[in-house]
Amino acid sequence: MESLEDMINNADEKLTAEFINYIKGRVKFEVGDERLRDVGRIYAAMRGLYGKYDALAINCFPYLIKHRVTPCLALARLNEEGLIAACEADLRALFSMVIARELTGYSGWIANTNHIEGSKVTMAHCTIALNMVGDARVVTHFESGFNYGLTGRLLFNEVTGVSVSSDFRRMGIFNARVIESGLLSDKMCRTQAILDLGINSSVILRLAPYNHHVIIPGNAVKELETIAGVLGMEVVKYTQ
Repeated sequence: MESLEDMINNADEKLTAEFINYIKGRVKFEVGDERLRDVGRIYAAMRGLYGKYDALAINCFPYLIKHRVTPCLALARLNEEGLIAACEADLRALFSMVIARELTGYSGWIANTNHIEGSKVTMAHCTIALNMVGDARVVTHFESGFNYGLTGRLLFNEVTGVSVSSDFRRMGIFNARVIESGLLSDKMCRTQAILDLGINSSVILRLAPYNHHVIIPGNAVKELETIAGVLGMEVVKYTQ
């Protein structure tokens, strides 16, 4: 983290400015943009690491607690560009996001399970690739109240969820319809979606290898099963 902070402090000003201009033209700000340059420097620093690394995961909570600004928008832009970036230092999600990009052209969306009712599950997170949402808006980050969190409406009617265990030996998979999405509640992370699994959604609590799921556009169940088989991973399908 110390090395990354040095890179952020010495970030390319041209890349930083390009990021600021792009974000201002791309999303609607519902909070002040006075910390946007700080996020731009995070973006520029992380972008400089691609080539050396195939994908990146940032341990964002220690950073945002120290600096009182979140990397969410930087990650949203990087993932839009096809440069896979995960939050919360989640290498399991990073693995799934690389697969998602190769299968669909989209990075996928890291999401937490927040509420379960019947066949529906509400999932949420403060970061999503900008090319996966419409009506994108910038608001506060949920847990900290700092700038910036991102919200928007999912552009897809059908999705696949994938979760990978900490030892990379199990892959949980489900398919769902998107019922509603956007900023549906102020009591959870800012991009939110209600998904209908078509079965009792409590199965997620029982079978999920890990809390984070990567939500992939479309139905990618068969492809994920094949990839898991090639890699010697156990497939856990969410069924009754």
